[in-house]
Amino acid sequence: MEISVGIPSYNEGAALPFLISRILSQKLPANIKLREVIISDDSNDETPKMLEEFSKTEMVKVLHHQQRRGVSTAWNEILSTAQGDVIALIDADVMPSENLLALLCSEILASTRIGLVAANSSPLPPKSFFAKASFFIGKWLQEIRRSFEANQFTVIGRALAIRGDIAKKIVLPKDLLAPDLYISCRVRELGYDIAYAEDAIVHFKPTESVRDFASQVVRASLGHRQVKEYSKTALRKVSFASQVVKALKVARNYPLCALATAIAYILLPFTLPRVLRGASNYLWEVPETSKFRERNLS
Repeated sequence: MEISVGIPSYNEGAALPFLISRILSQKLPANIKLREVIISDDSNDETPKMLEEFSKTEMVKVLHHQQRRGVSTAWNEILSTAQGDVIALIDADVMPSENLLALLCSEILASTRIGLVAANSSPLPPKSFFAKASFFIGKWLQEIRRSFEANQFTVIGRALAIRGDIAKKIVLPKDLLAPDLYISCRVRELGYDIAYAEDAIVHFKPTESVRDFASQVVRASLGHRQVKEYSKTALRKVSFASQVVKALKVARNYPLCALATAIAYILLPFTLPRVLRGASNYLWEVPETSKFRERNLS
């Protein structure tokens, strides 16, 4: 089996060299081979220059564009370009575990019915008060993903893998706020199952400001509303009561993070006007505090 990795990029030059190195050094079994790394880049900063060394190799392909097009358009380019039996989509601002690709592929190898595999998107320890709110939401989503099969929260865009033949049948609308939710629905509509790989971990940095937290919450809410009717027919719906039960479970383990989340939600109306301007458009206003600036974590 060959796997292609696709990374959508917008001004992620500081993060991409680290991420590409982590991907190229993945631990893969003999029956899985990394075929290519495709970067769909819309940057207007120094990202293309920072990727020059990588783009000299046949393994890494940089598809640079002069204007910003959004994640859905980048995913469409990757899905149509990639030649692997499996295509992994990975956000630029994450830290994949060393066996991420192997574990994602093993789920697909296990059954011909599996069309899409979601990685375990896991927050790094928070370093500020409002980062605790983002950390809490991340832990809450982990609880829901491991407890309920193929639901509206299973697939997170930070890392997922899809069968190559299925990917060729999918074209995402460019204005999506939640392309990960849409691709989940499309895979189910095509008659395939969705798996969640608990051990396939990809770490992310929690947002550190109340504004960035609000931006992510509002964007997620609007994105799910955008695909609401589609997801009703394709995915299992997790009831509000079940969501509350899982939130209470996380709150018992992380009480200070629960407090930070409550305060962040209370402050939401004060940040809403500015947040809506950025979060309601598919060319969203990127949360800066979730970006990796230091790459000294192993």
